[in-house]
Amino acid sequence: MRVEDTWARLAERLRSDAPRLHSALLPARIAITGLPPDLAAWWRVFGGVDHGALGDESPLLPQFWHPIDVREAVRGRTDDRITVAVDCYEPNELLFVDLRDGRVFSDEMTEWPSVGAMLANVLQLFEQGRDSTHRLLRYEDGHIGWD
Repeated sequence: MRVEDTWARLAERLRSDAPRLHSALLPARIAITGLPPDLAAWWRVFGGVDHGALGDESPLLPQFWHPIDVREAVRGRTDDRITVAVDCYEPNELLFVDLRDGRVFSDEMTEWPSVGAMLANVLQLFEQGRDSTHRLLRYEDGHIGWD
């Protein structure tokens, strides 16, 4: 499935299952060149998350990652990586995309082999509620969490 299609399905699930998170999604704002194709495709339709509106609640990516504003990501880009998310509890902990091979990683480990795989995993969690590692928690106040 194309990244844009995966994101559209996921955004629709956010609208119904996590309205507080959905309301904090930022619109796509810029087109960026020189990125892995699936990251570029995602950022054509997604502008990040307003963490100020969420604080440490409703991390979009398991277990605790808030995608950052794309404009902020572009400003922090290096030759080999770009920051895509921040830990909602520890603002110094970052999630990156390797610009050479597209893998999504933190300082400690590779989290997903690509942005497309990351989004497919999150969509699967929204549709099925769990995978072998994580369980999606939905709260009555419109937030989500990960177990």
